[in-house]
Amino acid sequence: MMSRKLLGSGLVVCFLCFLCGCTFFQKNKTPVVKADKIDLEDSADSIGTVKDKARLVKGGNLLFVPFRAGSAVAATPELDQLSLSVVQGFAETLNKKSTPFYLLNAGNADTAELILKGHFTKISNSGKIKKWMGMKSVVLGVEGKLIDRQTGEVVAHFSVQRSVKSKGQGRGEAAYGIGQEIAQFFIQELANQ
Repeated sequence: MMSRKLLGSGLVVCFLCFLCGCTFFQKNKTPVVKADKIDLEDSADSIGTVKDKARLVKGGNLLFVPFRAGSAVAATPELDQLSLSVVQGFAETLNKKSTPFYLLNAGNADTAELILKGHFTKISNSGKIKKWMGMKSVVLGVEGKLIDRQTGEVVAHFSVQRSVKSKGQGRGEAAYGIGQEIAQFFIQELANQ
């Protein structure tokens, strides 16, 4: 009788170890970066495609419309903050390089020649088991496009998903990194002309 209880308990323990092991060793398909350092060299290699290279190279007045909630994401005040972090990461990265773009603000938005807009496709935190094991992470995803305002044609489109393992910074850092990745994508495309 005692051996049956021990065997049953042993099987439960083995099952739980197997279950935890499967979630622990899953292959992560999203880029993982540390929250304090973002490597831009490899991050923007294949996040999108340029449909009209000549229009991208021409550049012009660029209006970045803050991203909205997608169909699988709730519109919240936090999402508004994340969207502003994306814009900030984009603007700061783009302004560090010489590009044919002039970033606009709300005061001169009517002079826009190109419009960058998109939406959040994913906002999630790590599961309870990973949090308990100290493997806290945040995943954000966005999709967007650069549009020629005059013709309405899509110049480029992109999709970025970022996973950040951090302690305390999380979503804001991931959103800022997404903005950096989008800017780096355009910078690389301009360099490859």
